[in-house]
Amino acid sequence: MNAIPFNTLRMTEQLEAAGVPPQQAKAQSSLLAEIMQAEQAGLREHISDKQDINEKLVKMDCSITALRTEIGINMEASQQEMKSDMTIFRHQIRADMDAFRQEMRADMDAFRQEMRAEMAAFQQKIHSEMEVFRREIQAEMAAFQQKMRSDMDAFRQEMQAEFAAFRQETKSDIARLEHVLLRKIAKTQSDNIRWIVSAGIVQSALITGLMLKLAH
Repeated sequence: MNAIPFNTLRMTEQLEAAGVPPQQAKAQSSLLAEIMQAEQAGLREHISDKQDINEKLVKMDCSITALRTEIGINMEASQQEMKSDMTIFRHQIRADMDAFRQEMRADMDAFRQEMRAEMAAFQQKIHSEMEVFRREIQAEMAAFQQKMRSDMDAFRQEMQAEFAAFRQETKSDIARLEHVLLRKIAKTQSDNIRWIVSAGIVQSALITGLMLKLAH
């Protein structure tokens, strides 16, 4: 009796297409093949009559048909279950994504509000520090201006005192110079008078000598 062929690869592919995990599909196909091999071996050992073999084969075909029908039903049920699970999983993912999106929006809004508050506080702090710095600069400028005025007044008074002393000293020098010049002028006039008198005496002596000479 020829063995009835059983395509385990095709059965495995059908089970996997129905959503059965690969390892489980291979195990079921192998188990089914072993069952069929065992049935065929038993038939070869215990059934010698062709009619009995045909009856056994018919029963086996019926068993295989029933098994295939059951596997088909299980596959359809598995497919429906997987579709339902996928739908539930998809809804859960969408719900999780929506919740995550809402959480991120809330976090971003809170972060934005926090940053705005920090920026406002920072601006207020900078404004206060600038105001204090401006007042300090104004106070320092006022003190510097006051000091400059005091220094300028002291310098002006010092210069006025030095100028007055210089003027007095200059006047004294001019007076001394005038006195010296007057003395020199007086001396020069006296020298000129003596020179003129001497010249007149010499001139008179010459004239007298000439007259005496002419008289002789």
